[in-house]
Amino acid sequence: MNTDEKKNNVRNLHNAMAVQYSTEFFNDDSDHDIFINFLNNLNGKKVLDAGCGDGKDVKFLLEQGFDPIGVDFTEEFLKIAGEKVPNGKFKLGDITDLSSFDDDSFDGIMAIYSLQHLPAEQLDQTLSGFRRILKPDGQLLIALQTGTLGEQLKDEPFLPGQKLYINFVSREQMEDLLTSNGFETTMFLQAEEPSKDAIGDGKLFFQASNKKLDLAGVTRFHR
Repeated sequence: MNTDEKKNNVRNLHNAMAVQYSTEFFNDDSDHDIFINFLNNLNGKKVLDAGCGDGKDVKFLLEQGFDPIGVDFTEEFLKIAGEKVPNGKFKLGDITDLSSFDDDSFDGIMAIYSLQHLPAEQLDQTLSGFRRILKPDGQLLIALQTGTLGEQLKDEPFLPGQKLYINFVSREQMEDLLTSNGFETTMFLQAEEPSKDAIGDGKLFFQASNKKLDLAGVTRFHR
């Protein structure tokens, strides 16, 4: 599959199963303790939910007093998000290209089970984009599912007979990607996957700090 085919596969299948997925997972709070720990490390309130799906995490961020915006390229997910989180801010867009956001726009970025569905060849540019729009010392939280490593098509539990593109990466691979894009990993956690309807068999969490300089008299650099 080429890049466009991978992305079209993810978009089309997510559109097709958005209602079922949201019914199953919208009220899932199993990751909230990790989210709270992440939010406690932010220096401000503006957070991007990169790959926001049905808006469940935007809802949680609002309840915690933060100012989130969710971005997703799945129209049906965003329709559900608008219905279930009417006070949320949502934008149709591709998280591999965040050029519509200014530099240093966000105190934090959450990418919760979204990077695993990006074409492997676009992970670098996506993390580079995250770094650009994060404020100096802004924080990034990534959640991934685990499985047999590499790019593959997996049976989609909500769409029998359909196969969804996914790219399972290891802890070492993700930490190398973070380092090469100017982040310092500050937390790693591995957890079990409680849902039988999940496409993976476990969870990986990474928190990373943007080390971009933004000091008076010092030239900002981008790696």
